[in-house]
Amino acid sequence: MGKIRRKLEESGVIIGYSTKIDFAKLGVDVFATETVAIVPHCGKESTHCCSALLESPHVIKLNKLPEQNRFMAFYGFRNLGELEHFFKNGPEQNGVSSHVYCFQHSPIKIFSGKSRLKDCSIGLLTKIVDEI
Repeated sequence: MGKIRRKLEESGVIIGYSTKIDFAKLGVDVFATETVAIVPHCGKESTHCCSALLESPHVIKLNKLPEQNRFMAFYGFRNLGELEHFFKNGPEQNGVSSHVYCFQHSPIKIFSGKSRLKDCSIGLLTKIVDEI
């Protein structure tokens, strides 16, 4: 496996390594996901609005979707109270700039850390390497 790993690193397929975090040990056991759309006529540029999502400490993952000005956000919270506070209160109280007012939120999907069934990309990597 060492030769394959080196080859993948040298070709730029493997671009780095990351730490897997046990959020439960940090007291984070409530997660949420939603589609966020930047409202086109909010008076601010979409790059500023996107920065507001990136500033939030609760945003764990953020993906740009193919539709213009849409993102998939994955959030983490210590409990439901923290989640409710985040989504019901103003952005300044959550450590996020006022640009967050440019967002139109979809219904939020909430789940616990115990519901995670898979968080691994090694299967896809192995499949593609085997096909090469």
